[in-house]
Amino acid sequence: MEIEKNIPIVEQNHHKSKHDEIRETIFSMEIGDSVFFNVYKEAAKFRGRAANYLRSMPNFNKEFKLRTVEDGWRIWRTK
Repeated sequence: MEIEKNIPIVEQNHHKSKHDEIRETIFSMEIGDSVFFNVYKEAAKFRGRAANYLRSMPNFNKEFKLRTVEDGWRIWRTK
């Protein structure tokens, strides 16, 4: 194994735009608004992000419900 010096660290490629879209949607939704997903994994990711905000941000008081609907899944903001 060879030790090398002065090699710059490669930046990780995070999917910021996608995550920023989720955050923007979560914070923009009003009570009664909903978002449709045709892929469960995407719906679960959205719900997970909202749950993380609820746990980690003291002033975040929004609640969401995920339900199966025809042809996919829908998340409603309920509080």
